[in-house]
Amino acid sequence: MSDYNTELDRIMNSDLSPEDMERELAKLNEIANAAEPVRKAEFAPIEADPEPGSSNKENIRGSVLAIPVTVEVVIGRKVMAVNDILDLRRGVVVDLDKMVGEPADIMVNGKVLARGELVIFEGEKLGVTLTEIIKGDPS
Repeated sequence: MSDYNTELDRIMNSDLSPEDMERELAKLNEIANAAEPVRKAEFAPIEADPEPGSSNKENIRGSVLAIPVTVEVVIGRKVMAVNDILDLRRGVVVDLDKMVGEPADIMVNGKVLARGELVIFEGEKLGVTLTEIIKGDPS
């Protein structure tokens, strides 16, 4: 094929008359067609899934399950002025808007997904026990 391209460049860049150029191009095409016969493309057969789209659904499900999400447990909030925030130091207690025994919000990517109660486990670790799953849009 590179010989064909080289010869084609030579013919196109020559000072041949249009008739001579056409004759040279015809010869080149005859040589190219004789040297490289055209073959029919062959492809492996496509096998159908037993359930159409089942493997695609599994791939999508696997991809979706691998998406990272941020989970937060909100045990309370406090509105503070910037001046009060600048006064925060180690040991300062910030009182929150919830009381002991009130539910904590479990948020996924900024939306409330569930509510639960705070628990202490393994001595001093803090966790949350789910008490309610929010269905639909809780906002």
